[in-house]
Amino acid sequence: EVRWIYCGATSAYSVDSSGVHTNITRASGGAYSASADIRWSGGTLSGWAIASNPADIPQAWNGDTSTDFANLTGWNSAWRARAVRNVNRFIVAVNLTKSASSYPLLVKWSSSAQPGALPASWDEADPANDAGEIDLGDADGPLQDVVPLGDLGIVYASNSYHSMQWIGGSPVWRFTRLSGEAGALTTNCVSA
Repeated sequence: EVRWIYCGATSAYSVDSSGVHTNITRASGGAYSASADIRWSGGTLSGWAIASNPADIPQAWNGDTSTDFANLTGWNSAWRARAVRNVNRFIVAVNLTKSASSYPLLVKWSSSAQPGALPASWDEADPANDAGEIDLGDADGPLQDVVPLGDLGIVYASNSYHSMQWIGGSPVWRFTRLSGEAGALTTNCVSA
């Protein structure tokens, strides 16, 4: 069955192909804190829907209407991100706030996901997984979004964009600056 997800300022819903709308707002944590200026981003990974906005903990949903969105596995409750998307077998977050400290050039990725599962960790210090993070010091302006393009992720700053290519091992991803003459104004300005 085909389902679409739409998220508003305080709630999230799923609608099926017959037009039945189901409230899937998180059961724990209350209403969301999005607005016209605090926009949602997301995608799907291994059958899971991922949705996030800069004011709330990123959410995951398994597509079962008897369940609700829940906090993303392994995500620190003191973190927020400008945009969260899936790239390859990973979930990638950009422009993070960690415990009230802002990191506008930070790209953070989860450990790789197993088929049908969410990534288990976001701990870049744990050598047992391939989670990590990098500061894109050569980005022109704050990071606005990351868009999957085949096996690549394209990370958009205000006035530049970079590719992230999975290479495995350490450092997991290769980051390459593609342009310093174009970028994205905000989240959800680019589609692939």
